[in-house]
Amino acid sequence: MPEIHHLCYMAMEVTLRRVDFKLDRREVEDILSEAQESGKASYYVIVKGKEIPVKRALEKVLRAKGIGLTLLDYTTQDAVRIFRRLGFDVVRRGKSDIMRFAGAIRGNGNSVEDKEKIYEGSP
Repeated sequence: MPEIHHLCYMAMEVTLRRVDFKLDRREVEDILSEAQESGKASYYVIVKGKEIPVKRALEKVLRAKGIGLTLLDYTTQDAVRIFRRLGFDVVRRGKSDIMRFAGAIRGNGNSVEDKEKIYEGSP
């Protein structure tokens, strides 16, 4: 988990995988102003109306600051916490949580059949 120390409302010091750096909301907005909205992810940070996958967004910020961490060096949860603490909205997109209940919805159900029905939208 990253250690985060607020400098003021929109700027903070971050320690991520033993690497210390400072982040400022305006700096992050500038770095991500040209970022693409594409990509499949579960969590997206909203920057000036664009939804950007959180890990890709953090990767772009770290690269712009000359910090040598890669996507494998931090988690989605790390990225979500950092962006939320900077005041950005983070949203979850993707499959519904109902899929984890497939097969357990009715007694003596067939989990494979139930999952297919849920996916297809059948009752």
